[in-house]
Amino acid sequence: MSLKLDSGSLTPSDIRSAAWQTTLCEIEIQKEEFQQFGILADWSKETTYRTLVLAEAELVYKNNHISHSVYVTFNLDAAQLGERYAKFGHFLTAKKPNETAILWLSKFWEWLGEWKDKEVLLSMVSPFCLLPSKNGSLEFV
Repeated sequence: MSLKLDSGSLTPSDIRSAAWQTTLCEIEIQKEEFQQFGILADWSKETTYRTLVLAEAELVYKNNHISHSVYVTFNLDAAQLGERYAKFGHFLTAKKPNETAILWLSKFWEWLGEWKDKEVLLSMVSPFCLLPSKNGSLEFV
């Protein structure tokens, strides 16, 4: 679903309403895909557990809300990956020796002490978040 409007012209209420409609549409698409996979279930609305509380809670905030989340970037090299990420090291050395990791932190105050040490910060990220992209570089997902 696209509102085809400039995001600056939308109110938070408009965005929440569009997100709600998109979510309901995606639920129906996922239900149809599950049925195509042959997943047997009673798909009636009365017996299907669904809640939009989490999605709604993430979007319901004061209209003048200011996000306190931060985006952190730091350079990676094969030496920083260590043993845990060694299998991904060739993507850094062979293609781009100076990849950049980007992390989004919604509770940055819990991580402040770790920012000084990139290895500690990197160790908090699951190795399954490191994936090779189509062009051969390494990406955090």
